[in-house]
Amino acid sequence: VDHDLIVSLLSYIDSSSYGDGAVLIFLPGWHDISVLGQMLDSTSPFNNTNKFRIMQLHGGIPTNEQKMVFTKMPKGVRKIVLATNIAETSITIDDVAFVIDSGKAKEKGYDPHLGTSTLTTEWISQASVRQRQGRAGRTKAGVAFHLMSKRRHASLRPFLDSELLRTPLEELCLLAKRLGLANGGYDDFDGIPALMNKAIDPPHPLALKNAVGLLVEIGAMDDETNALTDLGWKLSGLSVAPRLGKALMFGMLFGVGRSAAAIAVATSTKDPFVLPRKHERQQADGAKVAMSKGSQSDFLTFLNAMQSYDQSRRRGAGGSFRFCKDYFLSNNTMGMISELRRNVARELVGMGMGDLQKDGSWMRSEGQYGEGLILSSLTAGLYPNVVMRQGGEQNFSTALGRKCKIHLSSVNSLRGQSLSQKCGLPPNGVEYVLYGEVVKQPNGFSMRNTSRVWSVVPILLLCGKSLDVKEIPDVEDDNEEDPYRQANAGKVLVSVDEWIVFRTTVAVAVALKQMRIRLNDCFLAYMEKGERGLAEEDKEAVGDACGY
Repeated sequence: VDHDLIVSLLSYIDSSSYGDGAVLIFLPGWHDISVLGQMLDSTSPFNNTNKFRIMQLHGGIPTNEQKMVFTKMPKGVRKIVLATNIAETSITIDDVAFVIDSGKAKEKGYDPHLGTSTLTTEWISQASVRQRQGRAGRTKAGVAFHLMSKRRHASLRPFLDSELLRTPLEELCLLAKRLGLANGGYDDFDGIPALMNKAIDPPHPLALKNAVGLLVEIGAMDDETNALTDLGWKLSGLSVAPRLGKALMFGMLFGVGRSAAAIAVATSTKDPFVLPRKHERQQADGAKVAMSKGSQSDFLTFLNAMQSYDQSRRRGAGGSFRFCKDYFLSNNTMGMISELRRNVARELVGMGMGDLQKDGSWMRSEGQYGEGLILSSLTAGLYPNVVMRQGGEQNFSTALGRKCKIHLSSVNSLRGQSLSQKCGLPPNGVEYVLYGEVVKQPNGFSMRNTSRVWSVVPILLLCGKSLDVKEIPDVEDDNEEDPYRQANAGKVLVSVDEWIVFRTTVAVAVALKQMRIRLNDCFLAYMEKGERGLAEEDKEAVGDACGY
């Protein structure tokens, strides 16, 4: 986006004979809004607050600041609104007489070849051009300036691509199975691909393959018949993403369902933390770090925010508003998360999986093991969303060797957080991080919603297809005092998916395999019969694992 051109165009509008009226400028995202805002603040005459008022409109800023764009200006004062495409259809600013359209927007898509979401700045569609143009002159004659050539405009897409082409399809596949719209196997005439290919804009075949593959991987769908498993039926009835739904089911099994539900819902919605003003960034970062309580986890930060928000609401109508303001949270988003959490609670009761209001009633309260069990549940659901790095490394590596970094919205990206710095472990040391999703951006891959993995035990007990145990290869040298041979004496290798590998004793390896089998049997029983179907030995197995 040519910010200098926009400033020049504003000067032209102000000096022309068009007259008064607000100016609405469409920009791709927060970065462009910030850059242009700083330019105007340092450019005459736009830094004269007696003649101009610069306002920002973005979904991430506080609601009260968003409402300021509707304020009528005194005579002789021109309002300039820097906005994303949120101003395209969602709202109408009556006094806008001029529109400057950059022709760009941030679009979230899905790359089926990489199997990841993407967030890139793209040219908008011709329909969006018309929509933006229509924002000018709602109450008087208006003028729209589009920063593109006629040839560029003619080459634009007529409309925005169908959502089938821009999003992962796991939830849609689950719904199709639940409604009986695709009862067959993958290659059958009544399978999922056959159904999806009837759409006006059919999704990419690889996107369908990825979606079915993920559902099979997490145990929601049978590999051969594509029929829903007991877990799949439960996930299809939950209003959260399948991986988060599986994490919630493990949370219910471990007696931490209330916390798991809050995290699942908060992660499925927009970020509750708002974008601070420039002079408040340090204060906002400090508030987020304080809310994390040293957990190095976005998931637990969301949970702490929800728990504190619930407490603030008990102090009266203004309690939650003051709390959200102090911690740079959106009061509206927090209220929406609270309502969605109640909806998920009703869904769980309807499935016979247990009541969140009686959390831990058959086992123990959340406070006894707390964060460890919550993070274990998330690990079980989100795996293989785990990355690793060795001592001295800055970036992280996925199982496929893809390099990625922590997204700037994460608490772990903030200054002073250990995961924002190089790994402080010795060169052979390894640390693991759990994440919600990887997003491909122009500057590389970044992880949203991250959490340090404090213990690898949940990965070994709950993740992957199997836990493999192998002997450590011996050296050809007959020297019994060889350091390698001494270090590996009586040891074996345990691995998950031949990626996460550890050396341990035979006794520990056997115990891990036995506990893994017991836990899996218990989880399958819980999925089949619900809370009331758990036998005493099942509860004992869960209790043993939680203590482990």
